[in-house]
Amino acid sequence: MTEPGPGGGGLRNSIYRKVTRSGRRMTAARQFLYALLVPLGLGLVRLWWWTCRVVRVEGQHHLDAALAKAPSLVPCYWHQHQLFCGKYLVDQSSGKSGLDDRPGAGKRGGGGPGDGTRADGKPDDGKPGATGRSPLNVGWLISPSVDGELGAMMVRRFGGHVIRGSSTSTGARALRDYYEALVKEDVSPVITPDGPRGPRFEFKPGAILLAQMSGRPILPMAYAASRAWLIKWDKFVLPVPFSRIVIAVGAPRYVPRVTDAASIARLQGELKTELKNLYGLARASLDGRAT
Repeated sequence: MTEPGPGGGGLRNSIYRKVTRSGRRMTAARQFLYALLVPLGLGLVRLWWWTCRVVRVEGQHHLDAALAKAPSLVPCYWHQHQLFCGKYLVDQSSGKSGLDDRPGAGKRGGGGPGDGTRADGKPDDGKPGATGRSPLNVGWLISPSVDGELGAMMVRRFGGHVIRGSSTSTGARALRDYYEALVKEDVSPVITPDGPRGPRFEFKPGAILLAQMSGRPILPMAYAASRAWLIKWDKFVLPVPFSRIVIAVGAPRYVPRVTDAASIARLQGELKTELKNLYGLARASLDGRAT
Protein backbone atom coordinates (compact mmCIF):
# COMPACT_ATOMS: atom_id res chain seq x y z
CA MET A 1 0.00 0.00 0.00
CA THR A 2 1.27 3.45 -0.88
CA GLU A 3 1.18 6.23 1.66
CA PRO A 4 0.54 9.59 -0.03
CA GLY A 5 3.10 12.30 0.47
CA PRO A 6 3.31 16.01 -0.26
CA GLY A 7 3.09 16.81 -3.93
CA GLY A 8 1.40 13.51 -4.82
CA GLY A 9 4.38 11.27 -4.07
CA GLY A 10 4.12 8.06 -2.12
CA LEU A 11 6.14 5.93 0.26
CA ARG A 12 6.45 2.17 0.41
CA ASN A 13 7.75 0.21 3.40
CA SER A 14 7.16 3.07 5.82
CA ILE A 15 8.65 0.98 8.65
CA TYR A 16 12.04 2.13 7.36
CA ARG A 17 11.24 5.65 8.50
CA LYS A 18 11.24 4.54 12.15
CA VAL A 19 14.25 2.28 12.63
CA THR A 20 17.13 0.94 10.54
CA ARG A 21 19.38 -2.10 10.76
CA SER A 22 21.84 -0.08 12.83
CA GLY A 23 19.13 0.77 15.36
CA ARG A 24 19.17 4.49 14.61
CA ARG A 25 15.74 6.07 14.91
CA MET A 26 14.04 9.02 13.31
CA THR A 27 13.93 11.32 16.32
CA ALA A 28 11.99 14.56 16.57
CA ALA A 29 15.27 16.50 16.47
CA ARG A 30 16.36 14.72 13.29
CA GLN A 31 12.97 15.34 11.70
CA PHE A 32 13.29 19.03 12.52
CA LEU A 33 16.81 19.16 11.02
CA TYR A 34 15.64 17.42 7.84
CA ALA A 35 12.69 19.81 7.60
CA LEU A 36 15.26 22.64 7.44
CA LEU A 37 17.64 20.89 5.04
CA VAL A 38 15.08 19.68 2.49
CA PRO A 39 14.02 23.16 1.26
CA LEU A 40 17.68 24.10 0.91
CA GLY A 41 18.40 20.96 -1.10
CA LEU A 42 15.32 21.46 -3.27
CA GLY A 43 16.26 25.06 -3.90
CA LEU A 44 19.79 24.10 -4.96
CA VAL A 45 18.59 21.40 -7.35
CA ARG A 46 15.93 23.65 -8.87
CA LEU A 47 18.43 26.47 -9.23
CA TRP A 48 20.81 24.13 -11.07
CA TRP A 49 17.98 22.95 -13.32
CA TRP A 50 16.98 26.54 -14.04
CA THR A 51 20.49 27.69 -14.98
CA CYS A 52 20.83 24.96 -17.63
CA ARG A 53 18.67 24.85 -20.76
CA VAL A 54 17.20 21.58 -22.04
CA VAL A 55 17.27 22.51 -25.73
CA ARG A 56 16.05 19.25 -27.23
CA VAL A 57 14.51 15.87 -26.36
CA GLU A 58 15.37 13.13 -28.84
CA GLY A 59 12.91 10.22 -28.90
CA GLN A 60 10.01 11.65 -26.91
CA HIS A 61 7.72 9.41 -28.98
CA HIS A 62 9.31 6.31 -27.40
CA LEU A 63 7.99 7.30 -23.97
CA ASP A 64 4.59 8.17 -25.41
CA ALA A 65 4.38 4.85 -27.28
CA ALA A 66 5.37 2.81 -24.20
CA LEU A 67 2.77 4.50 -21.98
CA ALA A 68 0.13 4.07 -24.66
CA LYS A 69 0.57 0.29 -24.29
CA ALA A 70 0.91 0.02 -20.50
CA PRO A 71 0.40 2.36 -17.54
CA SER A 72 3.96 2.00 -16.24
CA LEU A 73 7.50 1.21 -17.37
CA VAL A 74 11.08 0.94 -16.10
CA PRO A 75 13.11 4.11 -16.84
CA CYS A 76 16.77 3.16 -17.02
CA TYR A 77 19.89 5.34 -17.19
CA TRP A 78 23.39 5.39 -15.75
CA HIS A 79 23.79 6.68 -12.19
CA GLN A 80 25.97 9.49 -13.56
CA HIS A 81 23.00 10.84 -15.57
CA GLN A 82 20.61 11.14 -12.64
CA LEU A 83 20.42 14.94 -12.49
CA PHE A 84 18.80 15.73 -15.83
CA CYS A 85 17.27 12.36 -16.76
CA GLY A 86 15.57 12.61 -13.38
CA LYS A 87 14.45 16.17 -14.16
CA TYR A 88 12.97 15.02 -17.46
CA LEU A 89 10.96 12.29 -15.72
CA VAL A 90 9.78 14.68 -12.98
CA ASP A 91 8.65 17.13 -15.67
CA GLN A 92 6.83 14.39 -17.57
CA SER A 93 5.16 13.25 -14.36
CA SER A 94 3.94 16.77 -13.63
CA GLY A 95 2.60 17.33 -17.15
CA LYS A 96 5.51 19.38 -18.52
CA SER A 97 7.35 18.68 -21.76
CA GLY A 98 10.80 18.44 -20.18
CA LEU A 99 12.05 21.28 -22.39
CA ASP A 100 13.14 24.71 -21.26
CA ASP A 101 10.06 26.92 -21.68
CA ARG A 102 12.02 30.13 -22.25
CA PRO A 103 11.50 31.56 -25.78
CA GLY A 104 13.47 29.69 -28.42
CA ALA A 105 15.06 27.37 -25.86
CA GLY A 106 14.31 23.97 -27.29
CA LYS A 107 12.23 21.49 -29.18
CA ARG A 108 11.29 17.86 -29.26
CA GLY A 109 12.88 15.59 -31.81
CA GLY A 110 13.18 12.05 -32.99
CA GLY A 111 11.64 12.00 -36.43
CA GLY A 112 8.28 10.63 -35.33
CA PRO A 113 5.49 11.18 -32.83
CA GLY A 114 6.52 13.99 -30.53
CA ASP A 115 8.15 15.79 -33.47
CA GLY A 116 5.13 17.69 -34.72
CA THR A 117 2.81 14.76 -35.41
CA ARG A 118 1.24 11.95 -33.45
CA ALA A 119 1.25 8.30 -34.43
CA ASP A 120 -2.20 8.75 -35.97
CA GLY A 121 -0.97 11.66 -38.10
CA LYS A 122 -2.76 14.35 -36.10
CA PRO A 123 -0.91 17.40 -34.77
CA ASP A 124 0.99 16.89 -31.54
CA ASP A 125 0.40 19.80 -29.16
CA GLY A 126 3.68 19.07 -27.38
CA LYS A 127 2.09 18.09 -24.05
CA PRO A 128 2.64 14.78 -22.26
CA GLY A 129 -0.41 12.64 -22.82
CA ALA A 130 -1.18 14.33 -26.14
CA THR A 131 -0.89 10.94 -27.83
CA GLY A 132 -3.52 9.40 -25.53
CA ARG A 133 -0.97 7.69 -23.30
CA SER A 134 -1.22 7.03 -19.58
CA PRO A 135 0.27 9.61 -17.20
CA LEU A 136 3.76 8.91 -15.91
CA ASN A 137 4.06 8.24 -12.15
CA VAL A 138 7.79 8.11 -11.53
CA GLY A 139 9.45 6.60 -8.46
CA TRP A 140 12.90 6.04 -6.97
CA LEU A 141 14.52 3.48 -4.69
CA ILE A 142 15.80 5.23 -1.55
CA SER A 143 18.04 3.73 1.11
CA PRO A 144 16.21 2.41 4.20
CA SER A 145 18.68 4.20 6.45
CA VAL A 146 17.64 7.16 8.58
CA ASP A 147 19.89 9.31 6.39
CA GLY A 148 17.95 8.02 3.37
CA GLU A 149 14.86 9.75 4.71
CA LEU A 150 16.39 13.05 3.62
CA GLY A 151 16.39 11.86 0.01
CA ALA A 152 12.91 10.38 0.41
CA MET A 153 11.54 13.70 1.62
CA MET A 154 13.05 15.47 -1.38
CA VAL A 155 11.64 12.93 -3.86
CA ARG A 156 8.17 13.30 -2.36
CA ARG A 157 8.42 17.09 -2.57
CA PHE A 158 9.24 16.76 -6.27
CA GLY A 159 6.04 14.70 -6.64
CA GLY A 160 7.82 11.35 -6.99
CA HIS A 161 7.04 8.01 -5.37
CA VAL A 162 9.46 6.46 -2.90
CA ILE A 163 10.42 2.79 -2.59
CA ARG A 164 12.51 2.22 0.53
CA GLY A 165 15.22 -0.36 0.07
CA SER A 166 18.80 -1.00 -0.93
CA SER A 167 19.98 -2.91 -4.00
CA THR A 168 22.84 -4.30 -1.89
CA SER A 169 21.33 -4.80 1.58
CA THR A 170 17.66 -5.50 0.77
CA GLY A 171 17.90 -6.54 -2.88
CA ALA A 172 15.20 -9.25 -2.95
CA ARG A 173 12.77 -7.12 -0.94
CA ALA A 174 13.52 -4.09 -3.14
CA LEU A 175 12.82 -6.15 -6.28
CA ARG A 176 9.52 -7.30 -4.79
CA ASP A 177 8.54 -3.73 -3.92
CA TYR A 178 9.63 -2.55 -7.36
CA TYR A 179 7.32 -5.16 -8.87
CA GLU A 180 4.35 -4.24 -6.69
CA ALA A 181 4.79 -0.53 -7.40
CA LEU A 182 5.16 -1.18 -11.12
CA VAL A 183 2.25 -3.61 -11.60
CA LYS A 184 -0.21 -2.90 -8.79
CA GLU A 185 0.22 0.86 -8.40
CA ASP A 186 1.30 1.88 -11.93
CA VAL A 187 4.44 3.56 -10.63
CA SER A 188 7.42 3.69 -13.02
CA PRO A 189 10.46 3.01 -10.79
CA VAL A 190 13.79 4.35 -12.01
CA ILE A 191 16.69 1.91 -12.11
CA THR A 192 20.31 3.00 -12.52
CA PRO A 193 21.85 -0.28 -13.70
CA ASP A 194 25.38 0.53 -12.56
CA GLY A 195 24.20 1.95 -9.23
CA PRO A 196 26.02 4.51 -7.07
CA ARG A 197 28.71 1.97 -6.17
CA GLY A 198 29.45 0.79 -9.71
CA PRO A 199 31.21 -0.70 -11.51
CA ARG A 200 30.58 2.34 -13.67
CA PHE A 201 28.79 1.67 -16.96
CA GLU A 202 28.21 -2.02 -16.17
CA PHE A 203 24.58 -3.00 -16.81
CA LYS A 204 23.51 -5.19 -13.88
CA PRO A 205 20.54 -7.53 -14.47
CA GLY A 206 18.01 -5.99 -12.04
CA ALA A 207 16.11 -3.95 -14.63
CA ILE A 208 15.94 -6.93 -16.98
CA LEU A 209 14.61 -9.23 -14.26
CA LEU A 210 12.00 -6.66 -13.29
CA ALA A 211 10.88 -6.24 -16.90
CA GLN A 212 10.73 -10.03 -17.27
CA MET A 213 8.61 -10.46 -14.13
CA SER A 214 6.24 -7.59 -14.84
CA GLY A 215 5.87 -7.57 -18.62
CA ARG A 216 6.59 -3.83 -18.52
CA PRO A 217 9.22 -2.36 -20.87
CA ILE A 218 12.63 -0.94 -20.06
CA LEU A 219 12.97 2.65 -21.31
CA PRO A 220 16.68 3.51 -21.78
CA MET A 221 17.72 7.15 -21.43
CA ALA A 222 20.81 9.34 -21.44
CA TYR A 223 21.72 13.01 -21.61
CA ALA A 224 24.62 15.17 -22.71
CA ALA A 225 25.67 18.64 -21.60
CA SER A 226 27.62 21.20 -23.59
CA ARG A 227 29.90 21.65 -20.56
CA ALA A 228 30.06 19.56 -17.40
CA TRP A 229 32.13 18.63 -14.38
CA LEU A 230 32.63 15.03 -13.23
CA ILE A 231 32.41 14.45 -9.47
CA LYS A 232 35.66 12.74 -8.49
CA TRP A 233 34.43 9.78 -6.43
CA ASP A 234 31.69 8.46 -8.72
CA LYS A 235 32.08 10.46 -11.97
CA PHE A 236 28.60 11.95 -11.51
CA VAL A 237 27.87 14.39 -14.35
CA LEU A 238 27.27 17.92 -13.07
CA PRO A 239 26.58 20.36 -15.92
CA VAL A 240 28.27 23.73 -15.67
CA PRO A 241 25.65 26.44 -15.05
CA PHE A 242 24.20 27.90 -18.26
CA SER A 243 25.07 24.78 -20.23
CA ARG A 244 22.83 23.36 -22.95
CA ILE A 245 21.30 19.92 -22.35
CA VAL A 246 19.93 17.29 -24.73
CA ILE A 247 17.93 14.30 -23.45
CA ALA A 248 17.86 11.12 -25.55
CA VAL A 249 15.16 8.48 -25.02
CA GLY A 250 15.52 5.06 -26.62
CA ALA A 251 12.99 2.54 -27.89
CA PRO A 252 11.23 0.53 -25.15
CA ARG A 253 12.68 -2.95 -24.65
CA TYR A 254 10.35 -5.80 -23.70
CA VAL A 255 11.75 -8.93 -22.02
CA PRO A 256 9.95 -12.25 -22.62
CA ARG A 257 8.66 -14.06 -19.53
CA VAL A 258 10.69 -17.12 -20.51
CA THR A 259 14.27 -15.86 -20.71
CA ASP A 260 17.29 -17.99 -19.83
CA ALA A 261 20.53 -16.83 -18.23
CA ALA A 262 22.35 -16.62 -21.55
CA SER A 263 19.64 -14.38 -22.99
CA ILE A 264 19.73 -12.12 -19.92
CA ALA A 265 23.51 -11.77 -20.30
CA ARG A 266 23.03 -10.90 -23.97
CA LEU A 267 20.41 -8.27 -23.08
CA GLN A 268 22.79 -6.76 -20.53
CA GLY A 269 25.33 -6.23 -23.29
CA GLU A 270 22.75 -4.84 -25.70
CA LEU A 271 21.34 -2.36 -23.19
CA LYS A 272 24.83 -1.27 -22.17
CA THR A 273 25.50 -0.51 -25.83
CA GLU A 274 22.11 1.22 -26.18
CA LEU A 275 22.85 3.60 -23.30
CA LYS A 276 26.22 4.40 -24.85
CA ASN A 277 24.57 5.06 -28.22
CA LEU A 278 21.92 7.30 -26.63
CA TYR A 279 24.63 9.40 -25.06
CA GLY A 280 26.25 9.62 -28.49
CA LEU A 281 22.94 10.71 -30.00
CA ALA A 282 22.50 13.42 -27.36
CA ARG A 283 26.06 14.61 -27.89
CA ALA A 284 25.62 14.68 -31.68
CA SER A 285 22.40 16.68 -31.28
CA LEU A 286 24.24 19.23 -29.16
CA ASP A 287 26.91 19.50 -31.84
CA GLY A 288 24.31 19.80 -34.61
CA ARG A 289 25.17 16.42 -36.14
CA ALA A 290 22.00 14.46 -35.26
CA THR A 291 19.91 13.21 -38.17
